[in-house]
Amino acid sequence: NTRINILQQIISWARDFNHPSLSSLFWLFGLAGTGKSTIAQSVCEILKMEGLLASSYFCSIQLDSKDSKRIVPTIVYHLASFFPIFGKHLASTLRADPGCASARIYDQFRDLLCAPWSLFSAEAAPQRSCVVVIDALDECDDREAVLGLILAAIDNDQLQGIRFLATSRPVPTLVKKALELNRGPQIALQEVSKEEVSGDIRLFLEEQLHEMVEPATIRELTTRVDGLFIFASTLVKHLVPTFEYTTLQDIKERLRQILNPDQGEGVRDVGLDGLYDHILRTSLLSDKFGAEGFKQRLLILQTVVSMEQATTPSVISDFLGYDVEDVIGIVNSLHSVLFTRGPGDPICVIHASFRDFVVSHAREPFLCDPSSIHNLLAQSCLSRMQESLKFNICNIESSFTTNDSLSLPLHYIGESLAYACLHWWAHLQRCTERVIFGSDSKIVKIWDAAYGNWVRKLNGHGSSVTSVAFSPDGKRIVSGSSDKTVRIWDVDSGKQLRKLNGHDSLVTSVAFSPDGKRVVSGSDDNTVQSWDADAAKQPCWLDGHESSITSVAFSPDGKRVVSGSSDKTVRIWDADSGKQLQKLDGHGDWVRSVAFSPDGNCVGSGSSDKTVRIWDVDSGKQLRKLHGHRDSVRSVAFSPDCKRIVSVSDDQT
Repeated sequence: NTRINILQQIISWARDFNHPSLSSLFWLFGLAGTGKSTIAQSVCEILKMEGLLASSYFCSIQLDSKDSKRIVPTIVYHLASFFPIFGKHLASTLRADPGCASARIYDQFRDLLCAPWSLFSAEAAPQRSCVVVIDALDECDDREAVLGLILAAIDNDQLQGIRFLATSRPVPTLVKKALELNRGPQIALQEVSKEEVSGDIRLFLEEQLHEMVEPATIRELTTRVDGLFIFASTLVKHLVPTFEYTTLQDIKERLRQILNPDQGEGVRDVGLDGLYDHILRTSLLSDKFGAEGFKQRLLILQTVVSMEQATTPSVISDFLGYDVEDVIGIVNSLHSVLFTRGPGDPICVIHASFRDFVVSHAREPFLCDPSSIHNLLAQSCLSRMQESLKFNICNIESSFTTNDSLSLPLHYIGESLAYACLHWWAHLQRCTERVIFGSDSKIVKIWDAAYGNWVRKLNGHGSSVTSVAFSPDGKRIVSGSSDKTVRIWDVDSGKQLRKLNGHDSLVTSVAFSPDGKRVVSGSDDNTVQSWDADAAKQPCWLDGHESSITSVAFSPDGKRVVSGSSDKTVRIWDADSGKQLQKLDGHGDWVRSVAFSPDGNCVGSGSSDKTVRIWDVDSGKQLRKLHGHRDSVRSVAFSPDCKRIVSVSDDQT
């Protein structure tokens, strides 16, 4: 009895086959954790019972289903079972061109779907609704192409009789394409009323915990969950694990830790990241493991979430050299976020937000260096290949035997070697350090730091590029320019994802938030602006400086922004509201650079007054004034342990 209104809207749209004004695409999008996949699964179950579900495809970055070239073959296979006459025309296509099943997605869409469907419609037009569900389109590796092909086919009446339900995070490129090419029904889960969402979450928690938890506690948990269904689901899994016997006292102790953060190892921050942090602390930190045991457990976790596809505990064990039972034990201890049935079954990350947390958002002592993990995996892959690959590895008796007559058991190759052969290159790419560079030529360049070669040029700015920064996961770049714009780019494709207009003068400094969800920019127009990196929203203005902004940075928790200005001040802001929290006076000339310490307690600043200063974030007091430079200080940065600060000056030191 949850998500009733949303399900009713989608099912009514699916059933109404004879209503020509209804669009053939229903678009459901929402932020991570808002329940998109669960809704899609419920829709599939209802439509299947009613005989309306023709096909479903659930994209996942941890499974092969992220490959866009698998979508069309899956859909047409299901359609062939749903409509035998369509299957007849599809079979004719495959007999004429067996290779089209592995062709480019554009060719697949034309030859495997549109052409056979046109022949089928001419021979026996469908007399009932049929719905194709594509979930998590944002996790597909060529998502814009997939959506564009569907929309173009709908607009050209090439797929009359098929209706598509697509779900996705609100990725700007997908949202823009859907809005431009289609005016069909849409539901934005983040816009559903808070009362409706809270009511559904309360029902879920009551169903799962009613015999163990008081109603008042259910209400408190509902408030803590704050509208995220993945938070509620993860919370229940953490409180009541299914693989072990749990006493009521155990559940109450876990609840106490979650609801009373000042006691024991409780949830230190509100929100989903706070719950994830608590789960890691209760599962990985224990005196009985010792320092080395903790490192081993953390490395296993970071390896699991860094694999290119879901792999078995046996593969993780082989790559890291740990006992497979240790791997399974760690996965079981993290039962609320990871899942496996045993040594031979893949380890699944239950929700993509947990992978994002481990790789990009985790704090000490769980910090992850993705480059080093991928370096380890690349070396493991290459070692397996060097040790195991050989001529005629499958012991085929004759070279004249055709491939299609062979049945090659996996035991000849093995899971670890198969994974290594498929994914060594992806890990090698990800362990290569890259450098970005903006210049007066209006171009952002991406360089391979290991070989000194430029990898890609990003064109689009209309004037000099003044500031650049990577997102925490390394997948996006933000750039600021004298053309007054801020732009966000995709690292792999080089495509411009967003163009942010709002400043009235040249942009001097840009930075990503630690979770990659926001971008902050400073400008000669005297303002600091905070932008949503994933959605087309107006920026939050941080207004107060009396002269040009020279430097901006986020705090490690992403809740505050620090800015330096030619008005000789450093200011600290609330990142969400834009409220000024502190004005730090003391410098005698322009502030050229600002930085937060890794623990978020201090701010460092460098100035044209030749000094470096360290400030207390909460009180605004100056803690240290560092002399030594003989000219303007251009840049400052803290060491990871917060014990040192480094500075660069025009005095060439």
